Amino acid sequence: MLITKIQSVTFIAACIALGIGCADMDELDPMDGSDALVDGEDSIDDLQSIEDDGGIASSSCAGCITYEGTISSGDGHDSHPDGSYFYAPAGMHQGILSGEAGTDFDLHLWKWNGGGWTSVADSQSPDSNEEINYDGESGYYVWRVSPYSGSGSYQLQLGIPPRPELCGDGIDNDGDGAADCDDSDCADSPACAPAEDDFCGNYDGESIALRTDLDTYVRAGSGNTGYVVNQAATARGWEHFTVECQDDGTVAFATAHNRYIRAYPPGHPGPHIRQQTFVGSQERFTPIWQDDGTWAIQTAHGSYLRAHPNNSMMHQFAVGSQERFIVEL
Repeated sequence: MLITKIQSVTFIAACIALGIGCADMDELDPMDGSDALVDGEDSIDDLQSIEDDGGIASSSCAGCITYEGTISSGDGHDSHPDGSYFYAPAGMHQGILSGEAGTDFDLHLWKWNGGGWTSVADSQSPDSNEEINYDGESGYYVWRVSPYSGSGSYQLQLGIPPRPELCGDGIDNDGDGAADCDDSDCADSPACAPAEDDFCGNYDGESIALRTDLDTYVRAGSGNTGYVVNQAATARGWEHFTVECQDDGTVAFATAHNRYIRAYPPGHPGPHIRQQTFVGSQERFTPIWQDDGTWAIQTAHGSYLRAHPNNSMMHQFAVGSQERFIVEL
């Protein structure tokens, strides 16, 4: 038999209604934290894993944990989970009680209102088969099993509102098999944003422009220019590159001409920076974060891309102002 009642009663009146001492209820006080299963945000994880501390995973109530106990009329009540209260986010609470034949045990859900415990849902049938489904706000809760008559054992299955993933605590809070930044729920969390010095974390697959210290942009010319890489005053199509991060941690810059920026070795005749149709060793670069928020782009030769004032692109073995670039999306 399912009985779900939403009540709003004072702390003292609720104690009287259940036939328990108000002093007993005072022993569970979220404000001092001494009787909590755990405090605050971590409580839901501990409740979901309470089977390690005596609870039994329930097969008839999806996601529920089963507690077992023995109680007699006149004993007062049993508090759950595991003799304590817990914190839960807003959502559905589920409690299913079953007891021995010939007993009449009742089930209650209480919520802390800031100054005392208030009953929010009760199931009180003539036997010990009780069920509560309560859609509640976030806060501290405690389940109570109270014996109206008879003595015997019981099982209590408890389900709590699912907890959202907390990004950065090392725990799979919502139980979907992925924790923290591996969980898609954390995709937009600042805690999972790549560090500013993580080039691939920020730009892999993105189309970027590289602004030079001369307020020009690196440009990949077409076949009419011999696929030379030089500079332009504005960032349009030829001044954008698709970042392709490689397995070895380097980066290839794909141009608008389906080619890749290439750094020829020092001493190579002609323009040092051109384009190639494939990614080999000379098409791999290592962007290095600088303290001023710019990037130095190291070539496979240990040198750095350089924007020369004559509008050409070269490479140099030291990082000065002309070897620093600002990435623009």
